[in-house]
Amino acid sequence: MSSLEDRFRRAIKVAREGLSELYPSCALAMGDELKYLEEYLTQNREPALFDIASLTKPLATLPILIENKINIESKIYDFLTRDEIQDSEKKKIKIVHILEHKAGFQAHIPLFEEIEKNFPILQADDKNFFYLEESTKARIREKMIELASESNLCGNVEEKTLYSDIGFICLTGFIEKYLSKKLLQIFEEVKKKLSLENIYFYNYTPEKEKIVKTYHYHRVHDENSFYMDSLSLHAGLVSDLKSISTLCTYFLNKINFEDGRKKIESGERFFLGFDSFIVQNKILFGHLGFTGCGFWIVPERKEFCIFLSNRVFPSKGRYAEKPPEKFLKLRKRIWEIFSGSD
Repeated sequence: MSSLEDRFRRAIKVAREGLSELYPSCALAMGDELKYLEEYLTQNREPALFDIASLTKPLATLPILIENKINIESKIYDFLTRDEIQDSEKKKIKIVHILEHKAGFQAHIPLFEEIEKNFPILQADDKNFFYLEESTKARIREKMIELASESNLCGNVEEKTLYSDIGFICLTGFIEKYLSKKLLQIFEEVKKKLSLENIYFYNYTPEKEKIVKTYHYHRVHDENSFYMDSLSLHAGLVSDLKSISTLCTYFLNKINFEDGRKKIESGERFFLGFDSFIVQNKILFGHLGFTGCGFWIVPERKEFCIFLSNRVFPSKGRYAEKPPEKFLKLRKRIWEIFSGSD
């Protein structure tokens, strides 16, 4: 297999092919225990922050769980509500079920629609939310978590795998109640422990002008995350390459991916908060994000690859649409080059 440097050069060449037609900006990094390579194909060729969408799921959730020593066998509804849960299936839901998308939650619910019905001041795609009092924003965010936790399941626990944003919104509420702290404070404490720098929840980014544009400018792309003030574990983070690379190294040191390999080989797709990608008998662990980003780790080589892009129109308006096939093929080529299977 070719060297990391050679694979990086080939992958960055592929990334350049998508500029202008598929995305205005992108960035790529590859690394291992000894080397770290990165390049930003942004307007000024300078480091920038990207809306990393669903990469928030592993990149925020797992360090919070690990550093706070939260048992993934904990049942979330023991903390999510003050009342006795009548739904026997919800009583069974553990953190690990959410991480591996086997909790029975619906994949996605446009909770923002219900919020706009309950708070008439809000109108689709306007800026009113930013001008609300902080107490009102907090009420809206609590309502989002309540709507998610009270939503109907679409299957039994462990019955099937269904990738779900709703489960991670519920997990956000659980962790806040379990630790008696708000997510922003929890994550800031983890950042300090791990010496992370340029990774933030969108609305709490010190220099928003450094965030590369997506469909929405100067606000988080995900609609449900928007009404959670960007403070959610399903989507909401912005980051640069270096911060994600630090977390990739952290995962390589903290997580037993051999357990993950066995799980994937048995037919599962997810391991803890990671998705899996199998190419020529190699199992990569990582995640993809709706705004055109992703990262993968090859545990046995202790290597990682991060690709960030700002596919400016990943959806029309407020509802998700499938990305262009050409983009999907290009991104896959990058992962294949990285894995050494191309």
